[in-house]
Amino acid sequence: MSAVSGRVMLPAGWVEGRLELEDDKVARLVPDRAPGRYVVPGFIDLHVHGGAGGDAMAGEAAARTAARFHAAHGTTRMLLATVTAPEEDLTQALDGIHAVMESPGEDEARVMGVHLEGPFISPDKLGAQPPYARDPDPEELRRLMAHASLQVVTLAPERPGALEFIRFLRAHGVRPQIGHTVATAEEALAALAAGAKGFTHLYNAMSPLHHRNPGVVGAAFARGTWAEVIADGLHVDPVAVRAAMRAVPNLYVVTDAVAAAGMPEGPYRLGRYTVHKRGNGVFLED
Repeated sequence: MSAVSGRVMLPAGWVEGRLELEDDKVARLVPDRAPGRYVVPGFIDLHVHGGAGGDAMAGEAAARTAARFHAAHGTTRMLLATVTAPEEDLTQALDGIHAVMESPGEDEARVMGVHLEGPFISPDKLGAQPPYARDPDPEELRRLMAHASLQVVTLAPERPGALEFIRFLRAHGVRPQIGHTVATAEEALAALAAGAKGFTHLYNAMSPLHHRNPGVVGAAFARGTWAEVIADGLHVDPVAVRAAMRAVPNLYVVTDAVAAAGMPEGPYRLGRYTVHKRGNGVFLED
């Protein structure tokens, strides 16, 4: 048996106690006022590109490096995310992620599947995505699904065929999310009506909120029930995070971490791009 004491997070709030474990499972919680750590459930991160120098686009070894890194920081389950890339690059990445899913290491966060961030996004809102955006293609998606379990697909709802593509994703058990988009509020609302289930890194790489042109952020505030947010203080101001918490019932934090996470300053890969870590941020070469 092992145990850890501290402030334990329960559904009803914090409790001071000693959490006792048997066979890696919670056995009991014993009252204990001894000082200690904050004890919380393992984190679930639904948007991770890499970490500790490993980029999920680079194959199995790099994906395992990322899974180990995030496990060491408290993440127990995650979706590994791809970037916009040629189909052959995506196939290689999915094969590597599938291998990690099929044979997880004891020191790795469990990979639940893939978040396909692109390629079906807007070329006008790439953010840090490489320039391989293309219109939704159900046949390409069928081919990709044969390589790994796709759980989430981020797409731009204004692209030709996007609404039919959203229905296709839902029919195949894949969660469509709105992101990397210049859609109007009306186009985003139409995507929600067609079956889109959330918003990818709310605020970032999407048409912003304006009181006369509410954009995708306005649609999320008005009708959204789920949305990611990167709450690192760099991508989104804390005041905007608090506004989203009031507006979106199921707002959840993602890291959107890349290979540079946990590494010293310098150049790192993000798909076919090189990005540079400076301080706590990661930047494109230009």
